Amino acid sequence: EFVVKLYIASGTYSPDFKGLCRSAINGHLILVRYGYYDDNGQTNSGRYKIDRDGAISLIEKAKRAGARRFVMLSSVGTDNPEEGPEGLRHYLKAKKAADEHLQTAGIDFAIVRPVSLTNDPGTGCVEVSPEQVSGSEIPREDVAEVLERCVSVSEASGAVFQLSQGKDSISDAMAHVKAA
Repeated sequence: EFVVKLYIASGTYSPDFKGLCRSAINGHLILVRYGYYDDNGQTNSGRYKIDRDGAISLIEKAKRAGARRFVMLSSVGTDNPEEGPEGLRHYLKAKKAADEHLQTAGIDFAIVRPVSLTNDPGTGCVEVSPEQVSGSEIPREDVAEVLERCVSVSEASGAVFQLSQGKDSISDAMAHVKAA
């Protein structure tokens, strides 16, 4: 199956993001990872434009184009943003709004909420849970592999789960993600 991957570097905004989305959405599955981080922590900062508004816009465009599944890279802590670290609360609120929109948008979805990301090499072993995982870190490589699997694994349909480094192979974890 064809997978579209959109990557926007942290702290930057592609001037042709709309054009990129238009050319990317063509009735195919969509896998998207983006983010905006700044130091001011203001509610009107760019994080809402990207992490909430950008995600909602892309969800709606994907839906209109007939995409079969939308895979969202979210974050641990989006369920209760006010309990998160002060510097991340606006980010978590924006992610929560986007997650909630996706869950009610009428398109098949998977929402992956990893713990802190590391640049360590992937281990191929993870823990998934709809509630809380025991690990506190996960290599980016393993997150990318889980996101890729969410595109085609039927168990990921409608799944919302936390993700950390763990003891189960990614294949085993993904086979049980819905029941996690």
